[in-house]
This record gives sequence, structure tokens and C-alpha cells, in this order.
Amino acid sequence: MERLQNLFQKYLNNNISADEYAEMWQLMDTEEQSEKLTTLMLNLWQENPKHTLKDNDWDDKIRLLKSSIQPLKQKRTSFWKYVAAASIIVALGSGLYVALISKNKSGNSEISINGVAANDVQAPQTNRAMITLADGRQVYLDSISSGKVAQEGNINLVKLPDGQIVYETANGDALKVMQYNTLHNPAGSKVIDIQLNEGSHIWLNAGSSITYPVAFIGKERKIEISGEAYFEIAKDPSKPFKISAAGKAEVEVLGTHFNINSYSDEAIIKTTLLEGSVKITAAVSNKSHVLKPREQARIHHTGQFSVNKNVDVEEVMAWKNGKFIFQGLDIQSIMRQISKWYDVDVEYKGAITKEEFVGIISRNVNISEIIKMLAKTGAVHFEIEGRKIIVK
Repeated sequence: MERLQNLFQKYLNNNISADEYAEMWQLMDTEEQSEKLTTLMLNLWQENPKHTLKDNDWDDKIRLLKSSIQPLKQKRTSFWKYVAAASIIVALGSGLYVALISKNKSGNSEISINGVAANDVQAPQTNRAMITLADGRQVYLDSISSGKVAQEGNINLVKLPDGQIVYETANGDALKVMQYNTLHNPAGSKVIDIQLNEGSHIWLNAGSSITYPVAFIGKERKIEISGEAYFEIAKDPSKPFKISAAGKAEVEVLGTHFNINSYSDEAIIKTTLLEGSVKITAAVSNKSHVLKPREQARIHHTGQFSVNKNVDVEEVMAWKNGKFIFQGLDIQSIMRQISKWYDVDVEYKGAITKEEFVGIISRNVNISEIIKMLAKTGAVHFEIEGRKIIVK
């Protein structure tokens, strides 16, 4: 009981670590939920002037928060293992706020946020990606059925039944001159994956593009990216794989798994290594570093270069795994992610909070689920006007 009391006090004071947070909810799950325990926790909450509860609010908080925490399986693991999708979000700053969200059971697409009615915006339902071929033709992937899409030299462009794009070697004259295709996945489109002719596999986030050869000719494999993509590179020591990220960084690799975030509206290009080894070089400073697994190279648009160690890979890969994970992000950073995924415009009015938010939610929910969850912190308020989100 004393340990739980100490942990809960740390939680209210906003100085609890991820491990302690997990331990607190593990104790909540194993301690007998006696009337004495409930009273103790309620008193601690109410003693903090920044944490007020309405009448009969406490039981719901305990019940819903407890239901969102998975059992503790090992001593050290990701904070996110203990939080279920669409269950909790916290805003950290001058105060600590906890907001709860439950799934919309009505199924009604008409919502009201802060008293303002609006048509809800669904998560992407289809893939709206487009490929620009070497001869300038444009292929819209959502308007064609599976099968052979185009042929360039002895390379067939094929759309598989699951939507994956594959470049396959076919009969015909081999390409002798490099020909390039560009795959563009716009905002509001589902993640698309592509397999290049030499076997490398790439997943492309919404609002992203890659330019690549139909077939790699010469002593290296080189492509360009803008936006965000996850790579699983086919091993070929004789042909190193190189990626130019928004013209600001180059990633060189023989065979490995890694993620690049190089959106033009983000101040930092981030390359995160999951497996293998890659060399990152900043274009402006020419500084380079060989990454180890769980390291992240961060290149500022001004050329500043740094490396973060032991990054949360689950947070980095959330987009590919169908989740939003906000770990100490400000509202502007969160809204940039939301705007790309849902293809909405964002407008800010008034003084915007400097709070940092922590939370997790599925990328498959309607935008109202995320907006409501953020609004319940009390740190921000929203209005929805068509496909425009107003943050106040």
C-alpha cells in the first residue's frame, strides 16, 4: 500500500518514470481494491490543486484506466506496452492532465466538439498512390485491378491482389540505360509497399514519395525519398544501396532494416536503425556516423548533426503498425501527423499551449476520436469545418 501511495504521488507530481508508471498500474491490478485504497487514492488526487474531479468521476477513472493497462511481463519494456489504443492521453507541462476516451458506439458520422457540429473525417479507406513512369505516363493505383500494370524493357510493373507493387524481370531486352519511376503516396492515403527489382522492400507513409530506377545498372543502387519510409534492403555487397533524403542526408547500406523521416515540414531528418548497420552523412557539413541498432541520426535542415541512442523503436514504427504514438510531442507536431494521414488542413487561433502530450491511438479511427481525446486534456480546444481543423 505504501509503495503504491508513493508511486501515485509521483504520478500526480509529474515526475514518475516509465518503469514506475508500469509498476503503479501493476500494483493497482494486484492490490485488493478495498474501500480504503480507493479513498486514499482519491484524497491524494484531490489534494493536488491541478487535479479536480467532478462528483462520481473517480470510479470511472479507476475502472477505465485500469482496463487500459496490460499486465507487467518483464522488468524493462516500452511504456506503450501498458497502454491500449484509444484509452488514455496525458498532457505534460505546467500541470498534468489525464483524459479518457471510449469508442463511439453510435456509428453516427455527425459529431459535436466543444459545441460545434461537424462532419467527421474517416481514416484512409483506400490507397490513392500514383506511379509516374519513365515515359511520363501516370498510373493511379486505386483505379486499376491487380495484374501487370506496365512494362519497361524487360521489367514488368505488377500490382498484387493485396495492393503491393512489385517489379519483376520478364522476357525482353535488358535495360541498358537507367530509367526512373516515381511512386507518390499522397496525404489521406493508406500506407503502400513496393518491392524493387533487386528484392528490396519499401513501405511508404502518407504524404511521401520515392524516385528509383526500374532496374539498377552499374555498381550502386541509389534512390531518393521525401517524406517517410521504412526499408528492408536486399543484401548485395557488390552494390551498396544509397538513399538521398530530401537532399539533406545520404544513407548508405548493404542490407538492413531502418526508417527515414524526411518530411519537408519537419525541422529534422531522422534515420532510425532497427537491424544491421548504415552510414549517415549530412549533406551540408559532410559529417557522418555509422548507426547501430536502436540509434537515430538527426540532421537539422541547418546541417546540425546528432545521434540519439536507445530510441523507442515502437514509437518510430507506429505509423507502419497502424498506430499514432505521441511521446512528449507538442500539439503542432501531433497535428502535422494528423493532417497528412487524414488529408486535412490545420489552422491555429490564439496562444497555443506549450504542453507536451503522451498517448496512443489507432490510425484507423475517425479523426473525431483523436480530437476528442486531445480536447479532454483541457490544454487545447478544436473546431472542425469540413476538412479543416481549427486548434485554439
